[in-house]
Amino acid sequence: MRAGGKRVPYFAWLDFGGEGRVKGRPAKRPFKQEGRYLWAGYGTNRSEVQRITERALLDAARSAGVEVD
Repeated sequence: MRAGGKRVPYFAWLDFGGEGRVKGRPAKRPFKQEGRYLWAGYGTNRSEVQRITERALLDAARSAGVEVD
């Protein structure tokens, strides 16, 4: 999903809440700092996401011929 601000490039108002009163968006939702969907799931699985991302980056570097430790 891609839309929203520069720091969090998806529909942040959907995950966190807030005004959302822009044409085509639903009414205001209560704000939840920990998020509801994507951000909350990332927080719960952060170490797993980091491990998978690191492995993928190392594999990509190796397949490109870059020597990595």
